[in-house]
Amino acid sequence: MKTREIVIQEALEVLNANTRTTIVGSVGVGKTYIGLLKAKEDDYDEYLIVGPKKSVFKTWIDEANKFGLDYLT
Repeated sequence: MKTREIVIQEALEVLNANTRTTIVGSVGVGKTYIGLLKAKEDDYDEYLIVGPKKSVFKTWIDEANKFGLDYLT
């Protein structure tokens, strides 16, 4: 079984090797965190975040604050 950190690292490697990539995973995998880390690496890019309800966007802001990446929002 892979640890969460390994999954996050592998996802970042895939994102860095490709363009127009989508992250899909179950609850608690770290999709938001992965997206924030990718945005941090590519601070010159713009990102489209799509969610089924407005609370998803609040989660992004909360997670950015939690990890000290609030400047990304």
